[in-house]
Amino acid sequence: MFRSLIVHLGLRFDECPKDVPALLAPFLNLLLDLRNTLRLEKRWALADEIRNRLLQAGVIIEDTPQGARWRMRA
Repeated sequence: MFRSLIVHLGLRFDECPKDVPALLAPFLNLLLDLRNTLRLEKRWALADEIRNRLLQAGVIIEDTPQGARWRMRA
């Protein structure tokens, strides 16, 4: 989703301004909260789909004992 939005804008993540991750943080955190809820409900396929789509867009999800966190792919 993010990638398609950026592609429509004619940009790539590695060409975006450095503040893009900060601008996306609230939205990505919301998606992580949704993914966590889906995992608690054992809706694994949909939770995995969120993770996979974010990965396609250049966002890596890391599941830790303290909860999920995200980072931009280098």
